[in-house]
Amino acid sequence: MANKIIVCKTCGAEIAKSAKTCPNCGAKNKKRKKKLLIVLGIVIVLAVFFIVIGSGDSSTQSGKTDSETVTLSETEFKEKCESVAYKDIARNPADFEGKYLKFKGKVIQVQENNYSDSIYRIDVTEDEYGLWDDTVYVTYRRSENETRILEDDIVDFYGICQGTESYTSVLGGQVTIPSVHAEYLEIAE
Repeated sequence: MANKIIVCKTCGAEIAKSAKTCPNCGAKNKKRKKKLLIVLGIVIVLAVFFIVIGSGDSSTQSGKTDSETVTLSETEFKEKCESVAYKDIARNPADFEGKYLKFKGKVIQVQENNYSDSIYRIDVTEDEYGLWDDTVYVTYRRSENETRILEDDIVDFYGICQGTESYTSVLGGQVTIPSVHAEYLEIAE
């Protein structure tokens, strides 16, 4: 591949486009400098973009509002939570997003990943025969020394509504259910 030739803007001599300086007068190659500045500018813009996108608002991603959950004691948090009917939250999830909720229910599925966020599917409506229905998608960060929650456990959980969560069922269908990020999840007494 031949090296392109340009004219030095200072002395008019022909120089290689890739040259840093003119061999005749020593002037810097401004085309090369301009190209480097453009590339450097693009790299900086992309880096800032990915830093902003990557950092995100961690409180939104985890379902917590740090200023509230850090300042509220366990008792205060639980007192702030309200019970709602499953059908209300399932029918109008946007009305409950960000609200403090509490439920009692039966764990029907557990997905744990060491001590990071665990995912539970918990039925929250008990009928007159003791059968449970109406599933809520619950995320929870269990501490190292905390008792594990197992399938069929009856639990109380207190958390912040995240709207809905959609996932693909075993049979391949799309399932959308109410979602709560639990701050407290404990075996019911």
